[in-house]
Amino acid sequence: MGFFDKKVIIVFDFQHPVENHLFSVPSLPKADGTFRFFEPGNHFSENVFIRKCAMNEVNNYLDDFSAYLQVYKEMLESKKPNKNFMYATYKNFDKYMKDLDPVGGYLSNKFGKEKAESLVNDFLFCYG
Repeated sequence: MGFFDKKVIIVFDFQHPVENHLFSVPSLPKADGTFRFFEPGNHFSENVFIRKCAMNEVNNYLDDFSAYLQVYKEMLESKKPNKNFMYATYKNFDKYMKDLDPVGGYLSNKFGKEKAESLVNDFLFCYG
């Protein structure tokens, strides 16, 4: 999330749509618990990766991103989702995220209320 040149928050994770589902990948680092919003077990894994940096430092985290992406690719290749379960589960997850995530207010300030609502409801959290 790039707010401006000196404020970027990088987040990599395997968000799980079911609340209170603690997920962990042994080969990845564990979260240090310094960010309240990204609480492991509350739709975030124990491996949630969060860093604050400046825009010109983002590339410093490409190796970390590659490690997470490789694990994600392996997960996709080994599991096939059930569409009925996914829709009901993601509907609840998207509603939860809409209520919690501050992105709506941020987007409203940047693009206006109508465009922000469209982005939140039709793109970011389209199941909820």
